[in-house]
Amino acid sequence: MKEYVVEFTNGLKLTKVDIIIFGLIAVVCLLILLVLVKIAQLRKIYAEQEKNLELIARRIEFSTFGGNKKIKDEDLK
Repeated sequence: MKEYVVEFTNGLKLTKVDIIIFGLIAVVCLLILLVLVKIAQLRKIYAEQEKNLELIARRIEFSTFGGNKKIKDEDLK
């Protein structure tokens, strides 16, 4: 005969094993949520880095080719 730890008024009865299983499921869900948040943070950081690299590339291009001057084929070789 099972020993019930928790008995609810609607007739639901839980044993120690049931409580442990529900606890483990909750912990796994929290870990998955934590991983998803970390991935979102990393994606944001990488997007900012990519944006900064594009700005640096534009500045280098502007300073190298003198701004609005048209680039000639000889300059590219």
